Amino acid sequence: MKIEKNIPMPKRGYELPFDQMEVGDSFELSDATSPAYARQLIHKAQKALGKKFSLRRIDGKHRCWRTE
Repeated sequence: MKIEKNIPMPKRGYELPFDQMEVGDSFELSDATSPAYARQLIHKAQKALGKKFSLRRIDGKHRCWRTE
């Protein structure tokens, strides 16, 4: 196995717009984003930003709202 140096690590592929949302705003999760992963990100965003978010399923798609 070859060890390489100075290869930058890419950012995670699913960055969600929690910091840009106002109360009542929502977004639909892409099919590539699992609800379990979104819940983890919501939990982290709530702690980091001091805001509240909720995840619900509508017509087979998951959507996230900012609630407070």
